Amino acid sequence: MSERKTRANRILCCVLGVLVLVLADSMRTHDGISSEPVFSQDVTIEALATANGLPSHELLEELKAFNTCAWELPTNVDLKYLPVDRDHWLAALGHVYEKRNSSRPTFAYALLAIWVAGALLLVLSRKKIRRARLWILGTSVLVFGVVFAGSPNPMRAFVQFLRALSGHEDRAIPLALGLLAFTALSLLGSKLVCGWACPVGALQELVFALPFLKRKREFKRPFVISAACRILVLIAAIVLLFGLGTQPSESSIYEQGDLFRIFEPNRMTGAIAVLLAVVLILSTILFRPFCQILCPFGLYAWLIENFAANRPRLAQERCTKCEKCVKACPTQAMAGVYAGGSEFFRPGCWACGACVEACPEDAVAFTLDKAAIGTDDSGESVASGDDQDA
Repeated sequence: MSERKTRANRILCCVLGVLVLVLADSMRTHDGISSEPVFSQDVTIEALATANGLPSHELLEELKAFNTCAWELPTNVDLKYLPVDRDHWLAALGHVYEKRNSSRPTFAYALLAIWVAGALLLVLSRKKIRRARLWILGTSVLVFGVVFAGSPNPMRAFVQFLRALSGHEDRAIPLALGLLAFTALSLLGSKLVCGWACPVGALQELVFALPFLKRKREFKRPFVISAACRILVLIAAIVLLFGLGTQPSESSIYEQGDLFRIFEPNRMTGAIAVLLAVVLILSTILFRPFCQILCPFGLYAWLIENFAANRPRLAQERCTKCEKCVKACPTQAMAGVYAGGSEFFRPGCWACGACVEACPEDAVAFTLDKAAIGTDDSGESVASGDDQDA
């Protein structure tokens, strides 16, 4: 690819990285909570949460670490009548404030921006992508999963923004900024966040990539089916949250199936453990089943993908119709590119770079402009490997 396009991508990475950092820091300043917890046992759970500028479910999640029956507590009864120690309430509130006032989330978002930029530059280099990818995916599980406890969480950012729109969250501004940060990184390239930095997605792909499962990976789930599943689940979640034709529910479908909780032991449930087992089993034959069937951010990122700066592109004049790129792609994404037609609403791409590495003619690239495929900085055509050997 032309050096000019690579330079443009580096500039774009820097600009979006700064934007994400600013948004992440703004999320803290717009949280709307005081520096010290407000506490009284003469108020209800709802009133206590409101006084501290946070949703009741967030307070109960923290309390669950000290009281396993936290979710069963009535929210309309004064705290002094509930079987929970005063110290436990204060500890739960203190944990919330510690997380809200910490610079740790800002650092996590900054690292995420660097991570995504590095992944993009790797795919642009076209060199040893697959080997490096497996190491990077393993590291993302350790860094964004184990070290940062599943944060930043794109799925939670999307779901909490929906909750804010439905009136179940009071922090609309910081939640919108969080989703905007993920949107900015998604505009840099097709699902770069999902494909390279998401610890849940990385865990599934590492199982899928196990060498002894190679012969079982030929089946590619039709994109229309996976998209339909995600849309139906999203519609059901919206109906329940907004109470469309039913009583509105504060609890979301996605919160009950949030696999990011596996990195937060105090938030693990039996249902999450069962879902994890099912997802890992399916991952032996399907590429990222949770991401492609349930994750709402995966659906959102697919929509954003239509406007992403870098996408898989094919130079038809260089293509020899060997279809190696289509076979290398773990989904139907490259099949959609190969078929041509409209560049919009094609099957989702995970920016894995398999198609780029598989093409012997350098006819495929993850790039800003397909006109730059196979050209040097002067715009002159560069011969493929086969042509050079000849």
